Amino acid sequence: MSKQDIRAFVRQKDANLATRLDHIWSVTKPLQDASSSVTKHGFIHARMVEKNVWRLLCESSGILRKFSPYDFFVLSAAACCHDIGMATSSNSHALPRSLKHSRDTPEFIEMNYRSLGLTKHQARDIASILSTHDMAGIKFLEKLNGLPGDFPLDDGVFFRPRLLAVVLKTADLLHVDSSRIGPVLTEPDGLSDLTRTKYLAFESIRGWAVNGRRLDIYAQPDTEEKEKAVQTVIEYICNTEWSFIAKYLKSYGLPYELGVHIDRKCTASERMLSIRARLIRPECDEDTAVDLLLCFIRALNAYHIACGGNGLILGDWYVSVPMTSPVED
Repeated sequence: MSKQDIRAFVRQKDANLATRLDHIWSVTKPLQDASSSVTKHGFIHARMVEKNVWRLLCESSGILRKFSPYDFFVLSAAACCHDIGMATSSNSHALPRSLKHSRDTPEFIEMNYRSLGLTKHQARDIASILSTHDMAGIKFLEKLNGLPGDFPLDDGVFFRPRLLAVVLKTADLLHVDSSRIGPVLTEPDGLSDLTRTKYLAFESIRGWAVNGRRLDIYAQPDTEEKEKAVQTVIEYICNTEWSFIAKYLKSYGLPYELGVHIDRKCTASERMLSIRARLIRPECDEDTAVDLLLCFIRALNAYHIACGGNGLILGDWYVSVPMTSPVED
């Protein structure tokens, strides 16, 4: 079911809610597009947060059935709107109000609910879970605990604003891979220290996965600087955000530990230098030298392809070496 998505699921369960979702994603896109920075806050980020919500709930054992179509409606709409306050202006006649900060978003949604195609109570529910997403530490806890407790809707289903607020915040935090990097107008070296660290970390992070009670972030940095950047960013998230939401995730039966797996990527050029160093050792016998030479050619082939070539053709080498993909040693 994880190959599906939130809006497809809602469409199967409630056509009216699905129509409202299609409208809100369409009408807010100008505001999303107006959000641009080194770390994206626009449409791609909103869409990835929505995907993360769905994956988190699908991949956490026994959790999905606890959420109603209305819960998913609210979570999708909240993912869509959560950062529109980062936009400096609106290009849509349907959304005339200029926003200055993401904390204005809940108020914006409640004031413009008709333009967004929402009912008043839908706007209120979406706004309530958005009110915590950009807060950290004690402020987050105070705001979260200030949200209404669980309450029944007209159809008898309970709406749980605190649970949905925690799910949204977790999905937002988990979008730290390379798709989060926006257009950089300067070379990375020209960025501020914090922005550069985030840039290098996001560039190296490949994604995340649910592993029982743990959420693991996977990174493949190709330099020591990028590896350090990944560790710095994850430590920052743990200290300022994760430590405050972990107990709520645990109480709701969601993965609550955050881990990081770093796979130090060895570049083709580094591999060649390493093999060359072994080749020139005086104690190498003939067989060892041949084996190392073969490894060297494989590495050279990989490097040739990485630079845009088609691979090497050395005698019968083309028989055993695909010309469209690198060969690992």
